[in-house]
Amino acid sequence: MAAKLILKSSILILMILVSLAVIAKLGHFDQDFYYYAIVDKHNMLMTTKSPRLILVGGSNVGFGLNSERIKEQLEINVINMGAAADIGLRYMLEEVKGNIREGDVLIVCPEYYQFNKYFNGGAGLLYLLDVYPAGIKNFTSYKQYYNAIENVPQFLNRRLLAILREMMGRQRPHRRGGRHGFNEFGDFIYHLGKESEDISQMSIFSRGTTDLIEPEAIEAINNIYEHARKQNAQAFFYFPSIPILHYERNMDEIENIHQQLRRQLLIPIINEPYDQVFPLDYFYDSPYHPNAKGRQVRTEKFIDEMRKALYPDNLAAAPGDSVD
Repeated sequence: MAAKLILKSSILILMILVSLAVIAKLGHFDQDFYYYAIVDKHNMLMTTKSPRLILVGGSNVGFGLNSERIKEQLEINVINMGAAADIGLRYMLEEVKGNIREGDVLIVCPEYYQFNKYFNGGAGLLYLLDVYPAGIKNFTSYKQYYNAIENVPQFLNRRLLAILREMMGRQRPHRRGGRHGFNEFGDFIYHLGKESEDISQMSIFSRGTTDLIEPEAIEAINNIYEHARKQNAQAFFYFPSIPILHYERNMDEIENIHQQLRRQLLIPIINEPYDQVFPLDYFYDSPYHPNAKGRQVRTEKFIDEMRKALYPDNLAAAPGDSVD
C-alpha cells in the first residue's frame, strides 16, 4: 500500500514538473484568455476606494449580478470577484481577506459544490497560476497543491492544444469572449442577449461527492466573518440562484446544506435557498449562470435583500429610496 502511494505521488510530482517545463518553454495563454479576468479583478480589489461591496463566489456571481445597478441603488462601489468555481472557495476567501477595509461589505455566495469538491479548487488553480503566478501566496492548504497537481493532465492537454493552434495560425475565438467578456465592475456580460442552451440534464452538485459540506469550509467562512468585523467591515452569506427544476431535483440535499449552515455559520445569512429559485428559461448555459432576464430579476432581489440587511432600522432612508 505504501509503495503504491509513493509511486502515485511520484508520478503526480513528475507531471507538474513537466507542466512547468512546458509553460516555461512555450509561454502562457494569450492575454484574452478567460482566466486573465482574475488579474483585472485583483487590481480592482487593490485600487477601488472604500467603502466597497465585494462579491465573492464562482461564476454564479460573475454571470448573475448587475454591479452597476447595485452601485446606483445602494450608493457603494461594487467589485464582482466571481470568475470560476474551480479556483476554489478557500482561495477566493483568502484573496480578499487581506484587502478588506473599514466600511466594506463582503458577500460570500458560493455554488453548492464549492462547499465540498471545489472548496480547495481544481483545474482552475493551474489556470490561475498561469495568468497570475503571485496568486500562490493565497494557497493556505496542501490540499490546494494536491488538487492542482492532480489536474495537470487536463491543464497540459488544453495548454498544448492552444499552443498548436497558435503555431498553425488556427487560433479560435475565446469561448464566452474570454477576458473581454467582463465589464469594468467584474461582471460577465458577454452572454447577455444570447440564446440560452439546454441545461436540464446538468447537475448543481459534483459526482462522487460524499460530504455536502467540508468542515473546513464552515471554518473558512466563519474566519473571514470574524476578520471583517475586526476591520470594522460587514460580511454576509448569500445563497446562489438555480432553476426550479434543479431545486426540486435536489431539494433534500439543499435543505440539509441550508440547515447545517444555519447551525454552524456565524456570518449572517440574508436569504434562503428557495428565494433564489427561478424558471429554467432564466438561465444561460449552466444552472448557475442566469441569462439577461434572470440577471435582472436576481439583481433587483439582491438589492432589496441588501437594503434590509444594511438598513434594518431605517429602510425608508436607505440609498436608492425616495424619502418624503
